Amino acid sequence: AESSEKIPFISELMLGIPTLTNVAWYADIVRSLAKRRRLIAASESLAVSLHDTYEDAAELIQRFSRESAGVTCDALQASRPLADGISSYVDDIAARMDGAARSQYVLSGLAPLDEFTHGFRRGSLVVVAGDASQGKTSFGLLVARNIANEMGAMLASYEMTPYQLHERMLSMESGLPSTSLSSASGERQLSEWEWATMMGAANRLKGLQIDVLDATVGANVDALEAEWALLTSRREREGGRRVGCVVVDYLQLMTGNEFSTIAPATRALK
Repeated sequence: AESSEKIPFISELMLGIPTLTNVAWYADIVRSLAKRRRLIAASESLAVSLHDTYEDAAELIQRFSRESAGVTCDALQASRPLADGISSYVDDIAARMDGAARSQYVLSGLAPLDEFTHGFRRGSLVVVAGDASQGKTSFGLLVARNIANEMGAMLASYEMTPYQLHERMLSMESGLPSTSLSSASGERQLSEWEWATMMGAANRLKGLQIDVLDATVGANVDALEAEWALLTSRREREGGRRVGCVVVDYLQLMTGNEFSTIAPATRALK
């Protein structure tokens, strides 16, 4: 009995121990904290020197610039000969043609679009623009749903609650009007056919690895990145599919001002 009581404790302990799977993530945390400490030290040194009236301000600025540059220099990459880059690119093409490397594009699942664009390039930021009520949200949900057949996806809506997103996706998957789903009640019952259709769509959606982030509470880009990191870590621990697609709806609200430009949000997301 005593042994069986220790099993939950051991399981929780194992989940809290760093593993090789997350070693890159932990390394980034350590590297980031080290940079912060070095910046703090440089700032404190500058603050002390500023009280010394005998040291020239221009010299102080130059010294702080050198020290702060030293903190970030490890993040800079040395230049690389064009010939090396071209050779690597050609090798990558050959590997992809032989099936030894994955494609640089992810198909959207929409045949006309994929035929025209070859899909979405991995690691790219795609901005869908258009007037209100033209189907931008539906397009994003549909792409996430299709991509989730091959990899994980995350939805972050700054306009709709998760409940509303679930209703929209269930309506799109089943073909039933969203008004039929939202108005279902004791007085307005779904027919047997509507119920069966809805449940079939629900089961298909539940089989997809899509996570929904409630961004209506005011999440910013940093919170979105943190949520993505946590979700990726959890998927790796559970043996799930890596999050390969993040859909954000919509960019103006991410900046906190519906009427602002999307430039700040797109820069942060990239």
